[in-house]
Parts: sequence; C-alpha cells; structure tokens
Amino acid sequence: MRIHKEVKSKRLKIIPQQSQLKDVERKLPALEEKWFVGEINETSFEKWYLEYNDKIIKLKRSIEKLKS
Repeated sequence: MRIHKEVKSKRLKIIPQQSQLKDVERKLPALEEKWFVGEINETSFEKWYLEYNDKIIKLKRSIEKLKS
C-alpha cells in the first residue's frame, strides 16, 4: 500500500513537470524565429536560449529521477 502511494505521488509530480517541459520546448523554436527575423538581438537571444536550455535540462533530469 505504501509503495502504491509513493508511485502515485511521483506520477502526480511528473505531470506538471512534463507540462512545463513541453511549454519551454515550444518557446525555443519561437525564440530562434524571433532572432532569425531580427525581432530580438543576439544578446537577448543568447540570454533566453541559455535560460530555456537550462530549464529543459533540469526538468528532464527531475522527470527521470522521479521515474526511477
């Protein structure tokens, strides 16, 4: 019974993290498009690109940790 609760708890934590991951992964191509068309400068692009990639890496690690 306790194991079942732990598994359920992990699943409940994974769901919002997967949603956040999808959101951030959608932002990355939009950011690249803005840079390509000149809506943002290189400095802004680099700042947000690094931030989004860092968030993606952290979320993926967290999800994998919860799955194991």
